[in-house]
Amino acid sequence: MMRRSLTRVPSVLLNNKRTNNIGLFNIGFKSADYATIRLVDRAEERRKERKEEEDKRRESNKDEYSNNNGGEKKEPFISFTQFLFFGIPAITTFCLGIWQTRRYLWKKDQIILREVTLAQDPIPYNGSEMLKTSPVEEPESSPSLHEKTEENYDPINPAKDEYVHRIVTLEGYFDYSKEIVVGLRKSPLTKRLDLPTTMGEMGYFILTPFVLKDGEVVMVNRGWVPKTVYHHGNPEPQDFEKKMTDPTNTEKITAIIRPGEYLGAGISESYDGKTNKFIAMDLFSIAKYYEMSYIPLLLDQFHHIPNFVYDEKETSEHSLKASEAQPTKYPMLAIPDDYMKFYITPATHVAYMATWYSLCLWIIGTFVYFKRKKRISNF
Repeated sequence: MMRRSLTRVPSVLLNNKRTNNIGLFNIGFKSADYATIRLVDRAEERRKERKEEEDKRRESNKDEYSNNNGGEKKEPFISFTQFLFFGIPAITTFCLGIWQTRRYLWKKDQIILREVTLAQDPIPYNGSEMLKTSPVEEPESSPSLHEKTEENYDPINPAKDEYVHRIVTLEGYFDYSKEIVVGLRKSPLTKRLDLPTTMGEMGYFILTPFVLKDGEVVMVNRGWVPKTVYHHGNPEPQDFEKKMTDPTNTEKITAIIRPGEYLGAGISESYDGKTNKFIAMDLFSIAKYYEMSYIPLLLDQFHHIPNFVYDEKETSEHSLKASEAQPTKYPMLAIPDDYMKFYITPATHVAYMATWYSLCLWIIGTFVYFKRKKRISNF
């Protein structure tokens, strides 16, 4: 009896040991599951916290753009970054398109105005009526010519605006001894025949003082002469006709009133101080050269064509016929077509206008596309 009891004790103890080991193993699994659950819970809690913070931030942004009348909250249509990348370029290109539109309309008005002006019959020149100030003044009573800011002196256009490009007749004599040249310049035929700027012969415009009966001196551009004909400073005989000044030999000429020329950027003087050569028809420098107390009027000696009508499609052929109809080849006089062409034509303004408006529409379309796709909503 005693032996059986002894032999059964170890098995009971053994069974108890196995049971205890299984329990401990199960407890280990439960501890691991609990740790994992805690990690998942903590991650979920953090995600909820971040979401709540994001919701609060969006809610505060909506409050700033809420409707004041109904109190309805809505998101802004365009953010600051979107406005920076899309709004500013769109506004800029649109304004440039408006600017080119105004330039185009102004250029068309100028063409019509010049056509009407050039079609009118020549009128006698009257300095006291056509100029902004009286050209003949006593030196002591007139302001200093060197004061460019003087209101009474316009260094570009001394004539009144309504008389610019008006054809006038003048009577007096040319002072050929004080003749000056402006250049080098391309031949007028280059512009008349719509040739490339790289083509065309170079030459000079001949500016000669024209003395009127009342003593007023105006500058008359007698036309263009090639440099092969008029070699400045060359003592050899020239093919270009040199005339002598004769105050008693008065003549009547037809000319067109025109403004002077601006100096280019970085150029302070158009006269080198050594010769009678100028680089531009700068009336202020010309007045200083002749020691005048006033800005002289500038005119182009004109080959008048009665009943002139401008036709843009036939300009080249019309200009060539007008050039061939001049009584002498040199100096080459101005013709009406010369005043109807601008450096930037109306067609060029239309091309610029279409370019800027197209860019504006493309920017707006790009913004709408990405806005609908919600690709930039969080900029």
